[in-house]
Amino acid sequence: MSMTITEALAEIKTIGKRLEKKKQAVLTNIGRDSRLKDPLDDSVKFVKEERQAIEDLEKRIVTIRTAIPQGSECFPANVPWCSQPSGEEHPRQGEP
Repeated sequence: MSMTITEALAEIKTIGKRLEKKKQAVLTNIGRDSRLKDPLDDSVKFVKEERQAIEDLEKRIVTIRTAIPQGSECFPANVPWCSQPSGEEHPRQGEP
């Protein structure tokens, strides 16, 4: 699947929000008093599935983040300091 850098960054942000919700759901079920009735009927299965989903989402973020630099090499941004030799620093904001 091909996507722009902007789309990739937006997806990373969305995945981050999904990860937070999943982690919170896992913590809620792990920290629940075992003497209380299990609201999911099988919290162990739920936690395993959520932890697998969390792992998959984290791998997706890594995949996207490693693809972004590769994509930007193919299509360099029009940034003034990108074309300067590596020994020169980019100008700070407000400096000529």
